Amino acid sequence: MKVYKNPWVSRESYFVKTGASSCAGYSSLCYGYSIDHWNGKWEVRKTKYYRGALADMPVVAENHISLQRCIEDAIKDAILSAVHDAKDGMEDESEDEKDGRS
Repeated sequence: MKVYKNPWVSRESYFVKTGASSCAGYSSLCYGYSIDHWNGKWEVRKTKYYRGALADMPVVAENHISLQRCIEDAIKDAILSAVHDAKDGMEDESEDEKDGRS
């Protein structure tokens, strides 16, 4: 994963490409996520840059982490957490019904 710094803004702003892009030509779009430090908070959003603009952005970090894998793991954790919470809620309701507190 390469982390690019946006040189055209005064705040901290970074961009990472996802696997979903059409980076074939110099003027084609590269899709990914940006994080921006805005009003004291980090904001995450989907964004896109032209490949030519991306070439002008400095790479501030690079590692062998798969961003797509991180996204998949976050989605999996969110879904399983929701299912687990829902099951806990149903178990609590079942106990209440057994105790006559429905």
